[in-house]
Amino acid sequence: MFAEHGFSGMSIRKLAQGLGVTSGTFYHYFKSKEQIFEDMMQMIMTEDAEEKIAFLQEHSGVLGKMRALGMAFAQQRQHLRMQTSLCSEYCRHLQEQNRSTEDFWDLVKPRYRALCRSILGREERMAFEMMSTFIQGLLTRFSWGDEPVPVVELFEEFALAMESRFGAPGPPA
Repeated sequence: MFAEHGFSGMSIRKLAQGLGVTSGTFYHYFKSKEQIFEDMMQMIMTEDAEEKIAFLQEHSGVLGKMRALGMAFAQQRQHLRMQTSLCSEYCRHLQEQNRSTEDFWDLVKPRYRALCRSILGREERMAFEMMSTFIQGLLTRFSWGDEPVPVVELFEEFALAMESRFGAPGPPA
């Protein structure tokens, strides 16, 4: 429903109707539209990270894993575009309410740290920050329009840069 109407276009009444419950029942389980959105996005992003971690176990080395992740991103471009758009709209909403976006992002950071660890075979804060920035940049490019983005090639180049910076992967995580 959020994908169809956006965060701002979705009311509690529409949410309750879409879920087949009354507004009172909705409020029994969720204190706000923000809570259901955050719970939903946390579930989606957790499932996404866990699926990618399992998928990447079939590949070896930073280059092999990043190439596979790039192929997955290329196949999921529209889904990722929609997810990025919703998260951006929600963060704008939080900022308009003079609220920090950090709490929202803190919900999913542990899952993406695990994904980074599964690729690099170690956990280093700088590696996570570099990978997060790289992926956020790609997601931003996806949301700009339909121009071709050489996703797999970009993931391969990034893998080579990560190996150059951090060395060969450590033992499997």
